[in-house]
Amino acid sequence: MTTNASKTQWKYLEQRPSSWRKQLHFKGRRLRPFTVWRTMQVEDMTPEEAAYDWDLSLDEVAEAIAYCEANQDLLKQDAEAERRYLEERGIDLEPRNQSSVNRSATPRRRKTQGNAHFPKGHQSSFKC
Repeated sequence: MTTNASKTQWKYLEQRPSSWRKQLHFKGRRLRPFTVWRTMQVEDMTPEEAAYDWDLSLDEVAEAIAYCEANQDLLKQDAEAERRYLEERGIDLEPRNQSSVNRSATPRRRKTQGNAHFPKGHQSSFKC
């Protein structure tokens, strides 16, 4: 794959014309591949866990990984543009107290199986 995002045909990713970001998004979703890829790194997630957490197929996760690895310069440019934008508006990007930040204590999102509000085997009479 080439490092130029516009020259590569991606099956699950597309440019969002309304976005100031140059990086691609998942088709039909407000989700960027970078979000999935970076969270996988930070939380040491497998592709299967990422697919489950974001309701993506394994092929979509694999494409997100390939896209991010092939376009790291573009991702850095977007991150720097966002940083400049926020700093120009006086938004502090650094944590106030480094010792109080415990990233590993943040619980991961997990979807519940079935309807967690009813006992196992319960059949709801509600119809949509």
